[in-house]
Amino acid sequence: MSLAHFELYCLEGVLAKGDPKTINISRKKAFAACQLIKRNSRKVVSYQTEAYRLMGKYYLLTGCHRKALKLWDQSLSIGVKLGAQIEVSRTCFEIGCFWNTNTEKLSLAEKNNGNTYLERAKKHFQSMELYWDLDKIQKIHSTRS
Repeated sequence: MSLAHFELYCLEGVLAKGDPKTINISRKKAFAACQLIKRNSRKVVSYQTEAYRLMGKYYLLTGCHRKALKLWDQSLSIGVKLGAQIEVSRTCFEIGCFWNTNTEKLSLAEKNNGNTYLERAKKHFQSMELYWDLDKIQKIHSTRS
């Protein structure tokens, strides 16, 4: 799991810098790490929610938004079925961030959808007392204001 997190974090940093050569290398490493965790999650079902969420984040970073939303939807449905509240709330957070940061192409209904997901995540984080995750939501709200 942590390898996929690390590679996605590296990909975010490389995308911010904008060097095409390192972007391609980092993209391949992140894809391989996400595919590995997705493959391993077939054996360990409790990893599936996070595996689909991370794969969705990979596709978001590479510009395949429809694939990202599809994978996040799978993550939510699996997480609800398994009762993985932390992972469901983190997936809601990812979806809410996506809808709120890609505002140029969105209708008002889709923007409200993003707020709904963020509020759902916030409610879950508060009930589980996950303060680190609550701080991330506060940062999102403060940057939008």
